[in-house]
Amino acid sequence: MAQYKTLLYEKQRKGVLITLNRPNALNAMNQDMMNELDAAFAEAEGDPEIRAVVITGAGGAFSAGEDISGNDPDTEWPYGIPANTSLNATYNKFRDADRKNILGRQLYRWQYPKPIIGAVSGWCFGAASWLALTCHITIAADDAVFGQPQVRHGANTDFIWVALAGFKNALRYSLTGDVRQLGKGRNRRCGADHAVVLPRRGKRLSHPRRPR
Repeated sequence: MAQYKTLLYEKQRKGVLITLNRPNALNAMNQDMMNELDAAFAEAEGDPEIRAVVITGAGGAFSAGEDISGNDPDTEWPYGIPANTSLNATYNKFRDADRKNILGRQLYRWQYPKPIIGAVSGWCFGAASWLALTCHITIAADDAVFGQPQVRHGANTDFIWVALAGFKNALRYSLTGDVRQLGKGRNRRCGADHAVVLPRRGKRLSHPRRPR
């Protein structure tokens, strides 16, 4: 079994529980975590003892989305691209990266030969919402909050909201950056989940874990 730095990989009851384990950063998905998720899914796929995969998050949140910390290069306006670069080249780079890092991973999960179950509570934003949507079954606690607030800062949305959450939901969350806490108000559903449940004995679905 591989050793992971940003995940917990726990085999149990003929399945595996994969926990996003960066609780001090609300399980923000950096490149290391995304690469380790690839490896964990591949490991589970090749293990004949594993019949299903459950994915959740540590520390009371599923994930705040992509990790945007770090030093970005200076940008030039009006296009907001790195200085001394071509708009065409920059957008081609983004498009090619999205095809490889986002679309490729989503199609892999969509075609995964074993059931993937997302257990979501707390924040589930941006790329994390795409991960939750591409689980075959998504079970959300009533404190789960889905959304794409990154669009308010010029980041992109993803077609997976249209394909799996419905056209109207996709437009709402991608055009406004709105968020939805499932337990609030009369409408408890946002199209991103199969069922909304109350955590047993007051515990969240994504249980706290100490970072390694």
